[in-house]
Amino acid sequence: MIHINSNQYLHSIIRSYLLNEADREKILNTIKPLYRIIKAWNNQFVISVIPSGSFIKGTAIKGGNVDVDLMISLNNKMPFTLKEAYNSLYNYLEHNYYPKNKMFQ
Repeated sequence: MIHINSNQYLHSIIRSYLLNEADREKILNTIKPLYRIIKAWNNQFVISVIPSGSFIKGTAIKGGNVDVDLMISLNNKMPFTLKEAYNSLYNYLEHNYYPKNKMFQ
C-alpha cells in the first residue's frame, strides 16, 4: 500500500484535471482569429492583446467551460472613455466574431 500525505493527494487530483498541451493548443488556435478581429476594431489604439488568467497561468481545468481572459492594452491617446471603448468593442465582437465550435461540451 502506498502512503501519501494530503498535500500529495491534492496535487495528484489537480494534475488529473489540468489541460494537456493538445487541449491548450486547440484553445489557442481557436482564439487566435479573435486577436486580429480586436486589432481590426480599432487598430490605431490597440497596442496589444494578451491572454491572461488561469488559462495562461496553467491552472485552468478541463471538465467544464474553459475561458481565456484577454487583457487589451489601449493607447492613452484614445479619444473616447473606457466605457465607450468597452461598449464599442462589445458591439463589434457581437457582429464580427462567431466561434465556430465549442472546445469542451
